[in-house]
Amino acid sequence: MKGLLVKDFKLMKVQKNFYFLLIAIFIVFEILNYDVSFAIGFVNFATSMFTLSTISYDEFDNGSAFLFTLPISRKSYVAEKYVLALLLSLGSWAITVLLAIVLTKSQVSETLVPAVIIFIAVLVLQAVMLPIQIKFGGEKGRIALIAVVSLLALVCIGIGKLLEMLGVDIFTALDHLPSVSTGVLLIIAAAVVAVILLISMQISISIMNKKEF
Repeated sequence: MKGLLVKDFKLMKVQKNFYFLLIAIFIVFEILNYDVSFAIGFVNFATSMFTLSTISYDEFDNGSAFLFTLPISRKSYVAEKYVLALLLSLGSWAITVLLAIVLTKSQVSETLVPAVIIFIAVLVLQAVMLPIQIKFGGEKGRIALIAVVSLLALVCIGIGKLLEMLGVDIFTALDHLPSVSTGVLLIIAAAVVAVILLISMQISISIMNKKEF
């Protein structure tokens, strides 16, 4: 797996200017007093695309056929992509949170709570995107991803409309839930995300095992 990680980081080195541009945009957002959550979310969601780009690079010009002549298994290839996604997400998240605290001089708790929610959302998005990218590849993968995200958005809107018709206020309902400490909520969220990622990885491994190069 170490060799695959080195390969992908070398591939991403070609795109380093794009990442520097993202950081520059983030700093401008903070200087102009844009919402911190929006700025952190923008950079982290954009960074999540880097993992998908490495899969496209691997498949370019039938490169996957050559890659699997090397002593690597399909399972380790998929696992490496999830490790890479986690490293990139955690790295960009840490950098943007640190910059947000320094630039806005805000309380750590004020920045950390929305930032953690964004980090969880990015990981869930990765769990959705990676199997799609592995299954369909570059162009078809983007179309499939747009279709899936659009479907999820429609489902969320539909649920919201249904609750509105039934006269259910979700925020009021949440206020009446038993109070739970932030630490417990974070542990529960981390466990749920870990399960989602593991399920996603198993799906990706199954897809990869069925692919022919």
